[in-house]
This record gives sequence, structure tokens and C-alpha cells, in this order.
Amino acid sequence: MRGRIARLGLTSVDPILQRHDYPAQVALFLGEALAFAALFASLLKAEGRLIVQAQGNGPVPLLVAEHRTGGALRGYARLAPNAPAMLGEQRRLPPRELIGEGVLAIMFERGEGLAPHQGLVPLEGETLAACAEAYFRDSEQTDTRLRLAVGELLSANAPPLWRAGGVLIQKVAADGARGETEEGWRRAAIFHDSLSDEELVDPMLPMDRLLYRLFHED
Repeated sequence: MRGRIARLGLTSVDPILQRHDYPAQVALFLGEALAFAALFASLLKAEGRLIVQAQGNGPVPLLVAEHRTGGALRGYARLAPNAPAMLGEQRRLPPRELIGEGVLAIMFERGEGLAPHQGLVPLEGETLAACAEAYFRDSEQTDTRLRLAVGELLSANAPPLWRAGGVLIQKVAADGARGETEEGWRRAAIFHDSLSDEELVDPMLPMDRLLYRLFHED
């Protein structure tokens, strides 16, 4: 397998989410999109601009997360006029209820004169991670597992701080050098799926320790 792990906090996801008074469900979804953009962009070997965009006809008709070469992140969500009333519930909403009937688009722009790469997947999963896994399966033909989490770090002496985290793993194809990879992939996926939201955003759990906690037996 190969993988990526990312944490976003004070200098990235927090200023983006603090800039607008988003309803909680929108802030969580946008934070996840930013974490996913960072993870996906780190897989790419070329320089350019990666855009993760969800567009539909729901209370949040447009949500965009953008990663540029060098690590710069941008994010934005546009709310329909009646969105606050429609998003009054505190429960976590799946993408279809938040965005409406629409698609998740992933675009990679490599620069002037070069054709962009674009993939589309329906917003049919219960989470953004599930939709992204479907994209990799259908567009990239790559078995992928993805966990994303967003939360607020609360402190008695400081304002709340938005944090996000994500882990992405992908199956590597078998070949003569490494042999069969299916059993190892199933094992890695089980460990990966045991991740909790708290582990992904906990500032007291460094990323190397989190990976060791998951995969120390290997």
C-alpha cells in the first residue's frame, strides 16, 4: 500500500472556516474538502492547481476547496437564501442533502497550454470520503480508503480553533517483486477503518505516533 496523512489547523483550515459564519454542517463539509484536497494533491507528481468542487441544487449549491503547489489552500461555500432554515438540524448531513442533486468534481490544472484533467462522481455516498473513494474506484481504478475528520479544539483561555485531519491509503498492484498484495491490503484497510475522528484532529497525538499506533505490527 501507499498512503498520505495530513493535519490542518491554525494556519490553514481555521482562518478559512472562521472567515464566514458557516452553519456547523457546512463548516464540517468544507473542512473535510480542504483536508481531502491536501491529501490528493500530495499524490500528484506534477505541479499545478487541484480543485475539489461539489455543485448541486441544495441549500449549499457550491462548495470549493483548492490546493496549489507549495501547500496554499483556499476554500469557499455558497449558501442558498433559505439555507439557514434548511440546515437548522444539528445532525451531520450527507452530501446529497447538503449539496442537493449534483456531482463531486475533481480537477487538476497544470498550467497554461496544458489540458486539465477532470473527473466526476455522483454525490451518492453518506460522506465526502465515500464519494471520493468512488471517484478513485471508478475514475482511477484504484482501491482507496479515506478517513476525514473536522472539529473545534476548545480551550478555556483561547477562542475555538478549527482542526482537520485525514488519512488516505491505496492498494499497490501485485507484481513479480512484491508478490500478491490483496491480503496485506485487506489487513491495512481494517486498521485504517478503525481510526476515530478524535485521533485525526488531536493535537496531542503526532502524526508519526498515529501511524505507529495503526501499523506497528507491520
